Amino acid sequence: MCPLPDVTAKLIPDEEGRCELRIAGPNVLKGYFHDPEKSKEAFDDEGFLITNDAVKFVDSSNANAGLSFDGRITEDFKLMSGTWVRAPIFDLKP
Repeated sequence: MCPLPDVTAKLIPDEEGRCELRIAGPNVLKGYFHDPEKSKEAFDDEGFLITNDAVKFVDSSNANAGLSFDGRITEDFKLMSGTWVRAPIFDLKP
Protein backbone atom coordinates (compact mmCIF):
# COMPACT_ATOMS: atom_id res chain seq x y z
CA MET A 1 0.00 0.00 0.00
CA CYS A 2 1.47 3.32 -1.03
CA PRO A 3 -0.20 6.75 -1.02
CA LEU A 4 -0.77 8.48 -4.34
CA PRO A 5 1.28 11.61 -5.14
CA ASP A 6 0.29 14.60 -2.96
CA VAL A 7 -1.60 12.33 -0.55
CA THR A 8 -0.47 12.28 3.06
CA ALA A 9 -1.14 9.27 5.26
CA LYS A 10 -1.27 9.58 9.03
CA LEU A 11 -0.89 6.45 11.14
CA ILE A 12 -2.22 6.30 14.69
CA PRO A 13 -0.65 3.25 16.39
CA ASP A 14 -2.31 1.08 18.99
CA GLU A 15 -0.67 -1.13 21.59
CA GLU A 16 -0.84 -4.23 19.36
CA GLY A 17 1.13 -2.91 16.38
CA ARG A 18 -1.88 -1.98 14.26
CA CYS A 19 -2.38 1.58 13.09
CA GLU A 20 -5.50 3.51 12.24
CA LEU A 21 -5.08 5.01 8.76
CA ARG A 22 -6.10 8.61 8.10
CA ILE A 23 -5.50 10.44 4.81
CA ALA A 24 -5.45 13.95 3.37
CA GLY A 25 -4.88 15.18 -0.17
CA PRO A 26 -6.43 16.72 -3.27
CA ASN A 27 -8.32 13.54 -4.16
CA VAL A 28 -9.96 13.23 -0.72
CA LEU A 29 -13.47 14.61 -0.32
CA LYS A 30 -13.63 17.96 1.46
CA GLY A 31 -16.86 17.17 3.27
CA TYR A 32 -20.43 16.01 2.87
CA PHE A 33 -22.69 18.14 0.66
CA HIS A 34 -24.88 20.39 2.82
CA ASP A 35 -24.10 18.34 5.94
CA PRO A 36 -21.53 20.15 8.10
CA GLU A 37 -22.18 17.89 11.12
CA LYS A 38 -21.42 14.73 9.13
CA SER A 39 -18.35 16.46 7.67
CA LYS A 40 -17.10 17.30 11.16
CA GLU A 41 -17.42 13.65 12.21
CA ALA A 42 -15.52 12.44 9.13
CA PHE A 43 -12.33 14.46 9.71
CA ASP A 44 -9.92 14.90 12.60
CA ASP A 45 -8.67 18.23 13.95
CA GLU A 46 -5.84 18.31 11.39
CA GLY A 47 -8.14 17.78 8.39
CA PHE A 48 -7.35 14.10 7.81
CA LEU A 49 -10.19 11.84 6.66
CA ILE A 50 -10.93 9.19 9.29
CA THR A 51 -11.01 6.01 7.19
CA ASN A 52 -11.67 3.59 10.08
CA ASP A 53 -9.25 1.21 8.34
CA ALA A 54 -6.55 -0.57 10.30
CA VAL A 55 -3.16 -1.27 8.72
CA LYS A 56 0.04 -2.88 9.90
CA PHE A 57 3.60 -2.79 8.64
CA VAL A 58 4.44 -5.71 6.37
CA ASP A 59 7.85 -5.88 8.10
CA SER A 60 7.95 -4.16 11.50
CA SER A 61 11.72 -3.67 11.17
CA ASN A 62 11.47 -2.04 7.72
CA ALA A 63 8.79 0.63 7.22
CA ASN A 64 9.75 0.87 3.53
CA ALA A 65 8.35 -2.64 2.99
CA GLY A 66 4.89 -1.07 3.12
CA LEU A 67 1.59 -1.50 4.87
CA SER A 68 -1.09 -4.15 4.65
CA PHE A 69 -4.80 -3.91 5.44
CA ASP A 70 -5.65 -5.30 8.87
CA GLY A 71 -9.40 -4.87 9.20
CA ARG A 72 -11.84 -2.13 10.04
CA ILE A 73 -11.57 -0.28 13.35
CA THR A 74 -15.35 0.16 13.37
CA GLU A 75 -15.88 -3.61 13.33
CA ASP A 76 -13.99 -4.15 16.58
CA PHE A 77 -16.29 -4.57 19.55
CA LYS A 78 -15.99 -4.77 23.31
CA LEU A 79 -17.35 -7.66 25.39
CA MET A 80 -19.10 -7.04 28.68
CA SER A 81 -15.92 -8.31 30.34
CA GLY A 82 -14.05 -5.31 28.87
CA THR A 83 -12.11 -7.40 26.35
CA TRP A 84 -11.86 -5.96 22.82
CA VAL A 85 -12.53 -8.40 19.97
CA ARG A 86 -11.47 -7.89 16.36
CA ALA A 87 -13.64 -9.05 13.51
CA PRO A 88 -11.74 -11.74 11.57
CA ILE A 89 -10.17 -10.98 8.21
CA PHE A 90 -10.80 -13.66 5.62
CA ASP A 91 -8.34 -14.32 2.83
CA LEU A 92 -10.40 -15.08 -0.26
CA LYS A 93 -7.45 -16.10 -2.44
CA PRO A 94 -7.84 -19.56 -4.02
